[in-house]
Amino acid sequence: MVKFGARFEESRLKRRWSAYAVDYERLKLLLKVAQTAHYAKPAHVKLSNFGRDASSRGLLDFVAAKRPMDAFLAAGLDGAERAALEAARQSSVVAALEGDDDEAAPRRGAGHWTRALFGVKDASCAFLLHGFDVALAGEVAEAESLYRREVEGLERRWRALKPSCVAKASGPLRLSLAALDSEARELVDFRAWNLVACGKICKKRDKIFKDEAPIRDRVRAALDGRACWVPGSLDALLRDLAAASPRRS
Repeated sequence: MVKFGARFEESRLKRRWSAYAVDYERLKLLLKVAQTAHYAKPAHVKLSNFGRDASSRGLLDFVAAKRPMDAFLAAGLDGAERAALEAARQSSVVAALEGDDDEAAPRRGAGHWTRALFGVKDASCAFLLHGFDVALAGEVAEAESLYRREVEGLERRWRALKPSCVAKASGPLRLSLAALDSEARELVDFRAWNLVACGKICKKRDKIFKDEAPIRDRVRAALDGRACWVPGSLDALLRDLAAASPRRS
């Protein structure tokens, strides 16, 4: 059976918005580096960066993430490591949030956290574990930012087309509705693949670092409460398009 990472990468490269998908392979590499650091000098954090209870999301609370250094714990880190983590968070999470309203916003997250985290010489296991959490939050923020912008764009196009759907659809209208439907379905697919990728990489992290506070359920709970990761307005748009699209006789 083909491993998930290979299937996800193959799917990602074939689809639109591939640069905004959760970078599963790079996150997996970061876990491998953290595991190597742990073997060399065992260290334990044993604290969650994704909230202490159901009411908090930690690093995945993107409103709190706009404030410096209070969105995640820094147990076991020195000043230089905390500064490097903050640089990674600013260039991934915060950069994605600030570009949320920019339809032409470039891909900024993964490359920046990669430089900030992999660029630390002889990084400790604690730093890399915290860094993984920061990187995951950055990847989530990047995917959410893209998803939100695309949904808003699709909804604008649907509002422009909807008044024309009261009459018999012309050829150009049929093509426009079909294109809108196709792009909406691609975006649903983007959402589903990325949700699975987040779950898989968190499961891998919990399996490797069994003595640390598990994050998979906390991350999934945080994502399940957000419009970008669960059925919502995009799925309603698809239903509207299905009702408006002419059926073949």
